[in-house]
Amino acid sequence: MFVYAALFFHMLLIQAETRRRIQQARVAMTKLTIWRDHNITKATKMPLVQSLLFSIFLYASETWTVKKADRARIDAFDMWTWRRMLRVPYTAHQTNVSILDDLGNPKRLSSVVSTRMLTFFGHIHRSDNMERLVVQSHAPSGRRRGRPPTRWVDTTKQLLDIILAIFCIRTDGRTDRVVKSSIKRRL
Repeated sequence: MFVYAALFFHMLLIQAETRRRIQQARVAMTKLTIWRDHNITKATKMPLVQSLLFSIFLYASETWTVKKADRARIDAFDMWTWRRMLRVPYTAHQTNVSILDDLGNPKRLSSVVSTRMLTFFGHIHRSDNMERLVVQSHAPSGRRRGRPPTRWVDTTKQLLDIILAIFCIRTDGRTDRVVKSSIKRRL
């Protein structure tokens, strides 16, 4: 059974959704027998992994609130698929860097999720409709005990801060605060 839509009310459900998507993609990977074929080159198998498996995993990934543990789980799944495609067992003791070098350094799956989150955030932020109001507004309620839960907007703003820090570094190594503040004001 393939679920085409999901409704999230709690952070635990989002983490369960990432695990469920990883499991669905793993099942699809194990069912495919094309990886055993020695006549198909690595250059042909790589797009197959990205189109057949990563598309299953990345469905609705732009709406996830990805935490550090989820990012590590996504990276582990990413490396598992590449190792499985190359038929490299874990007993071979090859590092992740050597596997990625062998593949020509493909884009990591966690960075693809981050890119999708940022493009979706930009899409919502540019439009003038209900989604923008929902994302930017805060519900008037009393503060609960403990640390506030991480929201999707918080995750995307952290990603934007990282990109701004990289983008605003001048040639002399200092950050351009004027450019950074003008970009942040638009958000």
